[in-house]
Amino acid sequence: EVRLKALEALEGTEDTQVVRYVIKMLLEDIDERVRASACSFLAPVALKAELGELPESMAYQLETALRSTWENEAFGIECRRCALESLSYIGKPYVLEAIEKAYYSEIKEMKVCSLVGMGRSLDPCWIPIIIKELANPDQKMQLEAINACAELANETLVPYLLPLLEAP
Repeated sequence: EVRLKALEALEGTEDTQVVRYVIKMLLEDIDERVRASACSFLAPVALKAELGELPESMAYQLETALRSTWENEAFGIECRRCALESLSYIGKPYVLEAIEKAYYSEIKEMKVCSLVGMGRSLDPCWIPIIIKELANPDQKMQLEAINACAELANETLVPYLLPLLEAP
């Protein structure tokens, strides 16, 4: 609980020393919740890495930690899900493959997380899937599809969003 609260209190911190420590927590902490929280903490850092605003060595360390967490099936769903959501900011082909794998997973949490990743990736290749999910009766899937539309900010999505303005 203390480590979780500490991560929460440090949210938004860009200090490289803190980021390095959070990466270490992700890789070494014994508590699955702490590792998942560390993954979420690292999402804006991953965006900075993609934008070239991090030292290359730190960007590499961050990407490697998130990727290994996503790929390690021994980790719990929550941790892997958070890792993929953070990793989705990084524009590399293996990330798109990971998002696709999550979308076609039988595990609902992975499907939901894939929509987060689709939006964060900013790749228009996901537009047909996002449009399909806007009509999903599952509210979590539909809400994440709406969020993905917001992330993509693609005008072709507007006609699909307008009817949702009147949804209950």
